[in-house]
Formats: sequence, structure tokens, C-alpha cells
Amino acid sequence: MKRTLLTLAIVIFCFGTARATDYYVDGNNGSNTTGDGTQAKPWKSITYALSRVTAGAEVHTIHVAAAVYDTTL
Repeated sequence: MKRTLLTLAIVIFCFGTARATDYYVDGNNGSNTTGDGTQAKPWKSITYALSRVTAGAEVHTIHVAAAVYDTTL
């Protein structure tokens, strides 16, 4: 039973996240003009990040660094 669950977890990890995309937002160190949403060059605002993420079949994860953000969308 444990071997089956471990095998299933490996298959999901290797193939299940192939279409996942991670984006990063940092209100203190990010930039909406020069940032590209990567960890090295995050966007500055959550609203801008949401406008840049395209809808579709892919899974998107937006990582948000601790900062003070505008709460209006």
C-alpha cells in the first residue's frame, strides 16, 4: 500500500505540475514596468499580476511577498 501511494505521488509530481506556472509579486521590491513576474523580477501590485496572468487550462500560482497592498481591484 505504501509503495503504491509513493508511486502515485511521484507520478503526480513529475507529470501533474508540468503545466503549472508560478508568478511573484513584491510590493516593496517589485516593478510593474520592468518586472516579468519571475522570482528575480517580481511585479509590484497584485492587480497588475492578475491582469498579466492569462486564463486557460494551465494552473497559475501567484506568490505574494509581505507588504502593504491596495485592497481595491
